[in-house]
Amino acid sequence: MIRDAIQHFLQQLIKMNGQVRALTIVGLLILFQASSLWATLPNEPPDPSKVYQQIRFQSVTDKDGLSFFRVRVMAQDSYGFMWFGAGHGLDRFDGQHITQFRSNPEDPMGSARSLQGTVSCLLSEPEQERIWIGTREGGLSYINIKTFRITSINLGPYTDIRTMAWDHKGKLWIGAQNGLLQFDPKTLDYTIYNKENSKISHEQIRSIYEDRSGNLWIGTLHKLNKLDV
Repeated sequence: MIRDAIQHFLQQLIKMNGQVRALTIVGLLILFQASSLWATLPNEPPDPSKVYQQIRFQSVTDKDGLSFFRVRVMAQDSYGFMWFGAGHGLDRFDGQHITQFRSNPEDPMGSARSLQGTVSCLLSEPEQERIWIGTREGGLSYINIKTFRITSINLGPYTDIRTMAWDHKGKLWIGAQNGLLQFDPKTLDYTIYNKENSKISHEQIRSIYEDRSGNLWIGTLHKLNKLDV
């Protein structure tokens, strides 16, 4: 039956004029190629477990040179190097090697390679080639990314820093356990915002973010606050 059908089709193909016959042959070839490709496709959807096996993560731990295996915060400097806040240490990673800057209670504040306290937040300042460091016990400091010298900033009683953020004016906003600070990195002066002078809902600051309109959003232990800067 199939043989008769093929013979009939060939007879009809011979009777066609040249242009129609050519188009018919081309169409048959395309159909044949498509059917061959379709036959090679799997009948079942891919196994998700096999797809995930193609994703590979490379782990970097304290055995590779990190100060501590638990990394809390990260930042990238203007040269592309990565900086990690790991426990009581600050680490610089160049893609192959890690340089540690450890906390040393016996080292005076402001010395070349000494941190004060547990690193809680990091912010890059590319124009001045430095990384700002907020710590839980030692307040605010910065490291020069070329000389690696660490300089501590005296913020008085605001030594427990939880978060930091830049605004569009170049001011550094610092969220501490006991207040919100607007810090000028050029003059090293700062303004304090608390419940008495700004009616902020709570003085324990957890998060800071400036939106596109210049509004500053402050997340506290109790309620969200909005400040138009």
